Amino acid sequence: MLTPCGYNFIGILYKEKFAISIKILLAISIKLCKMM
Repeated sequence: MLTPCGYNFIGILYKEKFAISIKILLAISIKLCKMM
């Protein structure tokens, strides 16, 4: 069973992964714009 802290921890991990994926997408789009 997950405690409220467990839920918070999973939420933080999910947000971190989401933030990292957004940063990667931004970096890729910036590189593509520079190449054009």
